[in-house]
Amino acid sequence: MTDDRLPPASPKIRSVCHLGRFPTRSGPGWALVGQDGGQSIPLGPLGENRLFVFSDTLLTAARPVPGSAPPPARRPPGRGHLGILANTAARAQNRDLQQALAGLDYFLDDRSAPREILPSSADERREGIRFWPQHGLLVNDSVVLFYMGVRAVTGATWGFVNEGTGLALLDPATGECRRLVRRGGRGDWIFWPPRTDDLHFGVQVLREGELAYVFASRRRGLHVTAQLARVEVRRLSQPSAYRYLASTAPRWARRPSESCDLGPCGSQFSVSFNGHLRQYLMTYVDILDGGLYLRAADAPWGPYSAPRRVAPVPRQKEAYLGFEHASFAREDGRQILISYCEPRFSQSSLVAVRLA
Repeated sequence: MTDDRLPPASPKIRSVCHLGRFPTRSGPGWALVGQDGGQSIPLGPLGENRLFVFSDTLLTAARPVPGSAPPPARRPPGRGHLGILANTAARAQNRDLQQALAGLDYFLDDRSAPREILPSSADERREGIRFWPQHGLLVNDSVVLFYMGVRAVTGATWGFVNEGTGLALLDPATGECRRLVRRGGRGDWIFWPPRTDDLHFGVQVLREGELAYVFASRRRGLHVTAQLARVEVRRLSQPSAYRYLASTAPRWARRPSESCDLGPCGSQFSVSFNGHLRQYLMTYVDILDGGLYLRAADAPWGPYSAPRRVAPVPRQKEAYLGFEHASFAREDGRQILISYCEPRFSQSSLVAVRLA
């Protein structure tokens, strides 16, 4: 089966505006210095509640305000006054993205400091394995959350190796997370191994009625391309129920090895239905040139337009992890809001793009 459809034209841009960095957060005895990630997951179809998930998060001991009472004797996790958490999550209840970020309500530990939602076991910690949340979808009362396990390796190109992708069920009221496992021995949490490629599965989940479309990225050398799977929403936590896009005709296959690619993307990216364009919009930031890119398609499976480099994002060195926050879009998607990260634990930044 072949696909004779031509991809649509690349989206036209009216303006691009840098909105600055995320607000700094602090609490009793701790201050958040910077973090990676920052995907947002709606917790209802029309409500204001969202879940934000972050990967590596740096906390330091907060300095007391002059003249104020000393804070309680609490320290964030980690050695001494410094703590690096592999993952955190927070809720927000505001329709404006900047105000939502300023009022993030983190899931806290018994010392009132942000805590990991996906802690490693003792054996995993000894092996240097930690977990980075990706994206997910609210199903009934739980968020089905995709996460990637990585192992720190000295001398590796990126400083870590990808162990694979797992699934967890997160209670959005408490932040309690239950990692799903399969039968087996070591690595029983891995449902999508990286194999010979650097596969990031579950970087974006898009719901269309009773179906969920789950996007992935696959790296070969310096080239990264997008892939797609679909599954019934009610079976999102069952990897055996997934079918993988084998051609953009579309044709769906049972085996992940039959997956076709949808063209260039970032290692992490977003896809949403844009009401203004009446098309699906893929958004990512390229780590190599620091450019913000958009691609459009008439269906989740493509074909997608050629990447359009909208603008270079303001950065000191590298920029990556570009995510559109589609539930915060304005004017039915005419203006979209995208966050991106920089290395060395700086706060993430926001960009507003106005489409023509």
